[in-house]
Amino acid sequence: GRTVLYRKKGGQPEALPWKSHGTTVTRTVEWSFDTLPPSCKGLLRKASPNSLRAMLRVISWDRQPRVCVVQDGHFLWFDEQTASGKKGQAKGCINFLMHKASVRRDERNPAAFIISPAEPQGWHDPSSFTGNAFRSFFFDASESEVACAHWVSTIAENIRFANLAAEQLGAELFRQVRVFKPSWDDLE
Repeated sequence: GRTVLYRKKGGQPEALPWKSHGTTVTRTVEWSFDTLPPSCKGLLRKASPNSLRAMLRVISWDRQPRVCVVQDGHFLWFDEQTASGKKGQAKGCINFLMHKASVRRDERNPAAFIISPAEPQGWHDPSSFTGNAFRSFFFDASESEVACAHWVSTIAENIRFANLAAEQLGAELFRQVRVFKPSWDDLE
């Protein structure tokens, strides 16, 4: 390091010679964090992973209403009571920084989308949602105040943000972070 003297009465600053302090300072510039991705919030219907409810999928009886939030590289869902009281833990969370994901419109339902694991080994640490490491999530936006296309583009932007952040910081760093379900209070 080196000391730079600034005089109260003005004049040019005086820089003293560089001097080693025996330490190394590493600065990382992560430009992925310069601009956070867009966020989105609204009511979606989530397909249940329950096998009994899955049999009812043909008539859409397996759809659970969930208040969903896409924010800061995360996709979270809350039951309606938790969201209306604005407190309580999320029912599930996909952290795109740790859970490498892909999103696509559902081919059979233009008002629905699917979030799936992007890696062949599935989700890393799927403890923040029900199901296994290979579970895909189906969300129906047909009754949402937010259009399905907007959900998909916002999620895709959050996935791109998370992938870039992981690339810049090192994916291994995120593998060491504990996965958890945030509460509604964590969103503020």
